[in-house]
Parts: sequence; C-alpha cells; structure tokens
Amino acid sequence: MSGTSFTVNYGGKSLSGTINADMTTRATVGGETSTGKAVLSEGGQRLTLTWDDGSPSDVFTRK
Repeated sequence: MSGTSFTVNYGGKSLSGTINADMTTRATVGGETSTGKAVLSEGGQRLTLTWDDGSPSDVFTRK
C-alpha cells in the first residue's frame, strides 16, 4: 500500500489529507497544512492522528 486519502467534514469545515504506508499524515483544513502520524488501535477500530505541531490529537472510532 502506498497510502490513502481521507476527508472528514465537521462543523461546516472539511479536513482532507493522506496517510502514507509508513503512517505519516499530511492534512489540510482552511488552507493550513499539518503533518503528523496515524496510529491504528483496538483491532483497527480506532484511528488516532497525532500532529507534529503539538495540536490536540484527532481520534476516530468505527461503530
């Protein structure tokens, strides 16, 4: 796998980005780009995006 793209819509905003095979992440929201690391846990049911700039992590859970 070379990577995958994603889009998350929330509160009238849209976050789009990529997760590479080495789990590095690059995302853009409101014209601002951030980089970080993606971590899967709970048997692939939980995705945590941790940002290099120290912003709070974003956590997504599959229901």
